[in-house]
Amino acid sequence: MRAKDLFCCGGGASMGISRAGFVVDGVDIKPQPHYPFPFTLGDALEADLSGYDFVWASPPCQLWTANAKQFGTHVNHHDLIAPTREKLERWGGLTASRTFRPLRFAPRWFSRETCSV
Repeated sequence: MRAKDLFCCGGGASMGISRAGFVVDGVDIKPQPHYPFPFTLGDALEADLSGYDFVWASPPCQLWTANAKQFGTHVNHHDLIAPTREKLERWGGLTASRTFRPLRFAPRWFSRETCSV
């Protein structure tokens, strides 16, 4: 079975997916010279998902971090969570997504993981 890792960075999630039995390749907008699987340099939101059995997506969350807001750098980042969710819903296959967003109550952060079939 084939898996695509969107926003793959160095391949930590990809390694776990591979160990689960998938043949993995990743895509990231930044070069990842040590990525351990086939890699495509490009925009994850433009990646072709046809032919994949599973897609993992971990869009960057800098827009939502307390540190970025404290120093005003959050304005330099886009919300990639919503467009990633939309892309995965349009694709319609088996997906998992890990994102972090602030809550209005403790704990300050939570992990939102979604899986769909």
